[in-house]
Amino acid sequence: MNDELDRIAALVEDSRLWRAAVRPLTVAPAAWQSSRTAQACRSSVARVSSWPQAQRVRFWAMTIGFAAAVHAAILQVLPAYARPGIPMWWIALVIAAAMLTAVCAEAIAAAWPGSAMARLTRPIASHWSAGKKAR
Repeated sequence: MNDELDRIAALVEDSRLWRAAVRPLTVAPAAWQSSRTAQACRSSVARVSSWPQAQRVRFWAMTIGFAAAVHAAILQVLPAYARPGIPMWWIALVIAAAMLTAVCAEAIAAAWPGSAMARLTRPIASHWSAGKKAR
């Protein structure tokens, strides 16, 4: 049975349809690295990364709050049957939490290094930065 599955897999991988489906996935990373969009993203990330921690917290909180507010506004023009099931009070809660975070950005940035959440996310952050250094 395995020989037959291997033979079928080899046939599929040799097919034009498979190559047509896989080719965009193989060239996309190289295209992304040389694209203007990627260059703009990298320069934006470098610029934001150079900001003080409190300013970054405020920036991302305001970005999330603005995105949630735009999402809520868009939902108002959609018909009821096309809206997601998430209640509007939940979006309002996200906006309020983002604004509160933006207001308290200095306190959050100062308290973060010793917080339980920082201890929980430190392994993830170190794994992420190690992966970036490997590239």
